[in-house]
Amino acid sequence: MINKNIKGTSALRQKNRIQIIDYIRKNAPVTRIDIFNGTNISRPTITRIVKQLVEEKIVEESGMVETHAGRKPIYLKLRKSALCCMGMNIYRNNIRASIIDLDKNILISKKVSINNVKTQKEFLETVLDMIHSLIDESKISIKHVIGIGIGSSGVVDYDKGILHNFNPHLNIRNIPLKAFLEKELNIQTFVDNNPNTRALGEYWYGYGRGYKDIAYIVCGEGIGSGIIVDGNILRGKNNITGEFGHMTVAVNGRECNCGRYGCVEAYCSTEGIEKILNEKISQVDTSPIKDFIKGNRSKLNYSLICEFYNKDRYCKEVLDQATTILSIGLSNLMGILNPEIIVLSGELFDNDFMFDQVIDKTKQEVFTDLIGDIKFKKREQMDYVYEIGAAALVYKAYFKNV
Repeated sequence: MINKNIKGTSALRQKNRIQIIDYIRKNAPVTRIDIFNGTNISRPTITRIVKQLVEEKIVEESGMVETHAGRKPIYLKLRKSALCCMGMNIYRNNIRASIIDLDKNILISKKVSINNVKTQKEFLETVLDMIHSLIDESKISIKHVIGIGIGSSGVVDYDKGILHNFNPHLNIRNIPLKAFLEKELNIQTFVDNNPNTRALGEYWYGYGRGYKDIAYIVCGEGIGSGIIVDGNILRGKNNITGEFGHMTVAVNGRECNCGRYGCVEAYCSTEGIEKILNEKISQVDTSPIKDFIKGNRSKLNYSLICEFYNKDRYCKEVLDQATTILSIGLSNLMGILNPEIIVLSGELFDNDFMFDQVIDKTKQEVFTDLIGDIKFKKREQMDYVYEIGAAALVYKAYFKNV
């Protein structure tokens, strides 16, 4: 587990231990001589720490290196699942969590509904029960879990680990998730918003590997973004950088859920698209999609609107407007941040034609060809890179001083 309170000699020992673990993780199988040549740690220290790691069943010895003379060095590698962490994502209606090893392999996953959760106490107990269940089913010792990384929808206080509102439709506010889990489990916990953890997942393990500057945009019921600059999450003064969905693109435009007017989210979120189309067809006597739903407005969802793109002029107008406005927002973002790659995700891009339209229009909107070579990628919604991204909060803290 990560311990931030270690100081002095103990801190140096902890740093050396983590550095050795990290070296073995990246280079296994290795010998003690390899570790000495690849780090700045003395041989006696390496011998002592490796001995401890073997005894703790974190590292295992596996075979010998063939040499012509002298003592044969022994290979070292990390034991499978010797050190792992938990990655969790909290959505409006459910929670998904996975236990992930140091090689980014998902060992076990679970999903639970939170549709019936009504109070803060019920929510916290649901999260705790899910963690206990995952650990029990995986048969992994809790002492080998080095941390818990959590991504959540809504507004998150990263420093304190408080969920201010993960679901605007529930009257559950200011949930002290970090403090609660650290008290109950004695495992360091990191809590961030979903776009940030997803951006981190892309940077470490996804489309962003090899790039230093990444923009991750998620477009669903709401619109959010996570920004990676020089390998680090861009947080700003109050950890609320990246509110792409609330960039103003239409002065005196439509009212957004945030209370302001003309935000990207008001036009380009699936909820916004559904509202706009609803208003349009309520003002006409007939249209293909209006005739199809026969007055049942509950049928009017984003997926159906996409189906009627080439059948109903109003569906086409609303979706074309959404891709145009989103492209304006993205071109503004490109002009300000100039990322190397932009990853687009969320329900809005379930249809390839929406993704293709946004890319084409964005490239037309940019003010200079110098930023026209930015790469775009589409991330499928349910890809488990999201849980790996949440886990990356732990690994980033664990190996940060290596």
